[in-house]
Amino acid sequence: MCASNKHDFRLLLPAVCMWAVTAIMVKSPYSADLERFLILVVAAIAGLALVCAVLLLRVAGRARLRVWLMPYLCVCIAASMCALINSTVYVRMVANDAVNSTSVRAAQTVSAHVHITSPPIHSSLRGFSCSVQARLQAVRLRGVWQRSSVRVSLLARNSRDCSVQTSAQYFVHGTVGASNIGRTPWNLRVQENCSSCVRLLRPASALHAAVSHVQQRFLSQTSRLGGTASLLVPGVTLGVMGHDAFLSSVVSNGYEPNNHSQKKQADKLKDSFRTAGIMHVLAVSGGHFALAASTVTWLCTRLRINRRIRALLLIAANAGLYLVMYPSDSVLRASIMMFFSSLYVFLGRKTYASCALCWTIILCVLFNPEVAASIGFALSCAAVIGILTWSRWGEKLMTHLLPSWLAAPMALTVSAQLATLPLSYILSDEVPMYAIVSNLLVSVPMDIATVFGLISLALSWLWPQAGYVCAWLSGCATAVMVHVSDIIIRLPYASVSVPVSVMVTIYIAGSVAIGSSIWGWRWWQNRYRFEREYRVPFKQRMRERWQEFIRISVLTQHNNMHSCPRWKGH
Repeated sequence: MCASNKHDFRLLLPAVCMWAVTAIMVKSPYSADLERFLILVVAAIAGLALVCAVLLLRVAGRARLRVWLMPYLCVCIAASMCALINSTVYVRMVANDAVNSTSVRAAQTVSAHVHITSPPIHSSLRGFSCSVQARLQAVRLRGVWQRSSVRVSLLARNSRDCSVQTSAQYFVHGTVGASNIGRTPWNLRVQENCSSCVRLLRPASALHAAVSHVQQRFLSQTSRLGGTASLLVPGVTLGVMGHDAFLSSVVSNGYEPNNHSQKKQADKLKDSFRTAGIMHVLAVSGGHFALAASTVTWLCTRLRINRRIRALLLIAANAGLYLVMYPSDSVLRASIMMFFSSLYVFLGRKTYASCALCWTIILCVLFNPEVAASIGFALSCAAVIGILTWSRWGEKLMTHLLPSWLAAPMALTVSAQLATLPLSYILSDEVPMYAIVSNLLVSVPMDIATVFGLISLALSWLWPQAGYVCAWLSGCATAVMVHVSDIIIRLPYASVSVPVSVMVTIYIAGSVAIGSSIWGWRWWQNRYRFEREYRVPFKQRMRERWQEFIRISVLTQHNNMHSCPRWKGH
């Protein structure tokens, strides 16, 4: 399906069909009526598509439609049916799980074997010190051990139970019940006043232990910064705010700090960044992976390393960065896309970002249907689609109005903002009016903070003093971002609440205007494509005409001043 075009989106519609069907199945409560309804909907869509295909094939002069329309419709229908079958199996497995079948009405006291999937963070629930993402492997209900595979949030009340290792297996005795916060459907609360309720069954691997050590050493250096830097530098670097990160060094000292003041300051920063439209700087996405890929590519080019070895180094850098980052759906999307880019390098082909994105969506929806209902995954994919679709043409249009060094980031920002605007409106009905200006102002400080943050992450475990200096430089860059957000939120109409009807109208009108501009630009390019080599560029023509006008004006004035009057009779 991937042709020679760099932005070939033929796989996008099948991927979106799979995404939509999976999201409906995962988000909605399971019932046999819903399953039958979805089957009827897919069958109706398939029948309507076939009818439209037959009608279009009868139209004269549609030879191109005969070639690709019918196979393309078949691919979309097959993708929807595969997603329906896959999501139905997943929903049935979740519904028939031992925890789901016994704890759907009331909390149950259980003993379980859990596999830790993320580092611990401070819990927002009162009475609990930390929260850890984990997956159940076995659970004992009423004295009988049963297999289970649901995701849970492990909640512990003391710091000793929070000192768990990522990728390790533990025995936990506590209460399991439904969760109303976050995407995790269940909470597993460790029993209170119990010294043996959390026991290590299988330690983490050496790789995950080394990753945890690197993270802890970096967080220990950022905790010394103080102020907003201690909160934002871990967020820009690892994707976790400083007040949420759980330090094992604090546990070993037997001291639990009160981060209530830090939480208030973090909430104020989040509100300020959200109003300014720069909330995305606290989420790790493709920028970190693009920076790692650029560094590896530059080094391999300088050293003239073989293409296949360079691809393997890119894959290794991708895996290392994915392990170090705190897990999130945007990190998963960026990691898989970078893997496809490395695969293109290994095969000696050009990088097709659009095809890599489509295959990323398909694989994520098939192997992890839960991401279909994730707003973070949707925002990440929408931003990439907007950048791939509109940034190139937007940059060409803006070069006639702005300098080249400003047109590129402006086009990038506008493209991402337009693509993510409908999804951002789902989270909040307030629209940041100065989001484009804010993103342009913080683009350079954000890059500086990310670079020095990653350098500090790489050096803190080996050379703590150098790691602290780099973290301090990253904190200086984040201070600029905080100052920009403080200025933006003081402006009038910084955030406007827009009704749904007005929002939809504005978005449709803006999309039509941008699409018309792009179409007009392409038409103008095709209209004069044979004369383009002989035509002088627009800016050069305007510059030459202005210079000619100035020259003629100066000569005319000079001639009028020095001309001699004509005497009559001579």
